[in-house]
Amino acid sequence: MVRMLSGTSIPGSVFLIGLLIVAAIDISYISINWGPFDSPEVVRSVTLHQEYYTMDNALDLAKLYLDTGLRYSIYQRMYDNGYRGGFSEIPTENLHNGNALWYDNKDSYPNEQALLENLKAPALANLGRYLEYDYVFLDNYEVKLPGYTGLDISKTSEAEILVKAAADKNLWIKRTMQNLDKIELEKNANLEENFGKGYLELYQKSLVKLESVKNNFTEIKALLESVRTGTLTREQEGSSPQVTELEVFQKALEDAGIAGAESREDGEAKLKAKLEEILNKLKDTPGETTVQFEKTLTLSVSEFSESEDCTKQESQRTEGDKTFYTTSMTCSFTYTYEFAVNVSVTDNSGKKYPVFDSEKDEISLEPLTLVFSAREKSEA
Repeated sequence: MVRMLSGTSIPGSVFLIGLLIVAAIDISYISINWGPFDSPEVVRSVTLHQEYYTMDNALDLAKLYLDTGLRYSIYQRMYDNGYRGGFSEIPTENLHNGNALWYDNKDSYPNEQALLENLKAPALANLGRYLEYDYVFLDNYEVKLPGYTGLDISKTSEAEILVKAAADKNLWIKRTMQNLDKIELEKNANLEENFGKGYLELYQKSLVKLESVKNNFTEIKALLESVRTGTLTREQEGSSPQVTELEVFQKALEDAGIAGAESREDGEAKLKAKLEEILNKLKDTPGETTVQFEKTLTLSVSEFSESEDCTKQESQRTEGDKTFYTTSMTCSFTYTYEFAVNVSVTDNSGKKYPVFDSEKDEISLEPLTLVFSAREKSEA
């Protein structure tokens, strides 16, 4: 029996070269004129070498099959996790309209370490599908595949993603010849692949877009804060002037640049339109990194209750024989609001990956995309 670790003395070869070698040995074996060299020892030696090369190529291609399996498994998880905001499964508390909330009155996005960690378990499960059956070469050479219990995914000093998978055993193939000679070959089955910077760069660009959304929300909240209270002071001769809460509301809106409100409902509509103007500053941007926004905003102003929401001060002054009366009313207004943005950031630099697209129900070449939501809402 011959037992060797493949690659220790005779290097492996790629698929095409492997087939050429096998074909060449087959042809030479058939056409050779043994003459004085047709001794059983020579025939046995040539046959063993032919079988060795074929088995060695089987190991090489089985290793290539595993490398490809790892590569496709990571691509698939980057693609799938991207549409889940970097999560392998979106936590219930982070779910909004089917998307992952990266901001919900406060930051809730996965950090970089979690982003990589979230690739591990589902990618390992994907890789397991490639291990369900042993690898068969030329319909007759069966290579026993190993198992993998975990993936090590890390960020390199060059900000690239490095993935390693330690096998629980070597690739292994065994053949018994007609003359009962046996050959066993093994090959290291540990996997290692560098996946470049694309996924992490897309994540960083998405964080930048999140900051622009948060800045937009800050501008909206500042406007709401400016109309949360209002004061109207009115003076007239002879008697105390009347001031209503609606008038104070109108004054608060006017001070914020929103004029012409004829009622609470009209003022609510005009304020909402102003907030939407701010929200719509978030524009879709084409280019190598395409950004798309879906925006929603709801707003309501609570019913006025002068006795609960307002304080009134009255005073008077005398000038000669005239008396002037002043009424000053300050009111607080309650707003119920929610504004949310769905953000889609796609790498359109030309890099595409073979993945299963569930919407198309097919395997296709697709760019990486990160999708997330951000929301700001009033306290209950």
